[in-house]
Amino acid sequence: LPSIIFAMFGAKYAGKHGSKKATITWTWVALIVTAVTFAFCAVVDMRQINILGEGGNIVIAAIFLVLLLAGNGSKMCVTTANGAMRADIVDYEMDRSGKYLPAVVTATYNFIDQLVTSLGATIATFSVAAIGYVDSLPQPTDAATPAIKWMALALYFGLPILGWICTIFAMKSYHLDKAEMINVQKRIADK
Repeated sequence: LPSIIFAMFGAKYAGKHGSKKATITWTWVALIVTAVTFAFCAVVDMRQINILGEGGNIVIAAIFLVLLLAGNGSKMCVTTANGAMRADIVDYEMDRSGKYLPAVVTATYNFIDQLVTSLGATIATFSVAAIGYVDSLPQPTDAATPAIKWMALALYFGLPILGWICTIFAMKSYHLDKAEMINVQKRIADK
């Protein structure tokens, strides 16, 4: 339910401000919230997040839950803005070349998305091996070592932060803002 609410909010924001501004804005929000969550997890004893078990702390668990909710919500808004951006690219290509290519744009996006996603298992495998697990994987019964904590934080929070930094730099070259898309729509309607 929270994801659906954030998706609707993100779509409304993208419609009002354009997909470029929405992508940049929500990428910054996601990056900042994720960095704060990373810092929070780095300084607390994460075993205190477990409120059902021994040693749990309701305040730490509540802060963690709010941070995760905000992070997931901002990621949903980025995803919604990206969907709107793909539609803008289809319209721009229609205006530029006269060719309607939604399947090509979607297939290219999905190919790159699947390629990056498929690297996740490889990155996780090398990361686990780098902290000394060569014959087995970390188990829930293993001691919570600093190496496991930092590796998990780097993978869960650090890699998305790197991706969002790349997005922010890539958006500097993206010129299809709301004003340009209004012009594109006018030119398409005239044709």
